[in-house]
Amino acid sequence: MPATSKPVTSKPVTSKPTSQTGGAVSCKPVTSKPTCKPASQAGGVAVGDAVLLTGSGLAGVARFVGPVHYAKGDFVGVELATPHGKNDGEVKGERYFSCRPMHGILVRPSEVIARP
Repeated sequence: MPATSKPVTSKPVTSKPTSQTGGAVSCKPVTSKPTCKPASQAGGVAVGDAVLLTGSGLAGVARFVGPVHYAKGDFVGVELATPHGKNDGEVKGERYFSCRPMHGILVRPSEVIARP
């Protein structure tokens, strides 16, 4: 009688994971399969990092790093400390992360730097 295997399920990422090589990775929390990018491919910013937006100097925390459904390339989802954002982590019907209204913004990796 052949052995049956249990279905594999992924859990949403709730902290900053690390890769097997020791580098930080950034993941989109989803229920089926996380979409992860090594931090080195995401401008050096990983989920959970404190960040600054380079154009405005606004401070926040990276809550998402990866591809989006409405544009090519990677984006960084930032939960801002102040209500100067554009959303609550949902853009065009797709939720990338959750935060308070007007505290979320998605920007290109070149537009954020990790805070020391």
